[in-house]
Amino acid sequence: MTSILDAGDEAALEAARLLRAGRLVVLPTETVYGLFALATDRDALERVYEIKGRPRNKALALHLASPAALSRWTEPHPDLPRLAGMLPGPLMLLLRPTDETPPWICSDEGKVGVRVPDDPFTERVIADVDGPLVATSANLSGRPSPTEYAHVIEDLDGRVDLIVRAAAPLLGLESTVLDLDPPRILRAGFVTREHLAQVLGRPLEGTGAQASTASLDGLREALARGDTTLLVTRETAERLGEHPRIEVMGSRADLEGIAAGLFARLRDLQGRRVVVEALPEDGLGAALMERLRRYGVQF
Repeated sequence: MTSILDAGDEAALEAARLLRAGRLVVLPTETVYGLFALATDRDALERVYEIKGRPRNKALALHLASPAALSRWTEPHPDLPRLAGMLPGPLMLLLRPTDETPPWICSDEGKVGVRVPDDPFTERVIADVDGPLVATSANLSGRPSPTEYAHVIEDLDGRVDLIVRAAAPLLGLESTVLDLDPPRILRAGFVTREHLAQVLGRPLEGTGAQASTASLDGLREALARGDTTLLVTRETAERLGEHPRIEVMGSRADLEGIAAGLFARLRDLQGRRVVVEALPEDGLGAALMERLRRYGVQF
């Protein structure tokens, strides 16, 4: 049976107790809800993979209470001082592990993903456990990451020991994943390619801009087919006019607002034929378009 608590003192104590005992707990982060487990408990990690239906070749990332803990679990890297101002925050780094890092949480390339969530409640739980914790998004594999408490209940109620409800809204988009050898973005996220290139002082490989193909005429043609729902910006919806199969994702001038509701919108539209208006593929738009492609929508 799954216990459900609001973020607070009672939830923090219970979450830490359960995690130390090798149980599975869902905690909020600043990006999406995460499914947490003790990294040294291989049975707990196996349950994470089994519950999610996650491929075993996809490693789980360490989540740390503070940037100072990096030195315990990862080898030094010359770029880390430049990135220090971005931690805690929505950035995951792939680094070489120390001998203390459990080898079974490392990738086939011998690296470990590390993140410092920018959520005071979850930072407190991680610190109280005083052991290495790993986490992944708290959803069933193939489904959009959970940005609302109801999404977690939908996917994981009865499968985990505790779900902690966030005290504040989440950003709605997973962290950027940055491999530092060589510097390349493996997953676009809230920390943009442009900002990372500026901080590191050199361009990055991977996840660059791609051509976006949607046009107003193309969206009208898709709507005319009769079996298609359009997911468009407010500006485009105003040009298309009112229609029961037009869903608005937000304003092109507020990509952060679109990101905050994107996964919830995709969950609502699952099982329907959807055509989405393409967004500019720079800055945060690159991350949004990457997620839309991942879930198989058409443009």
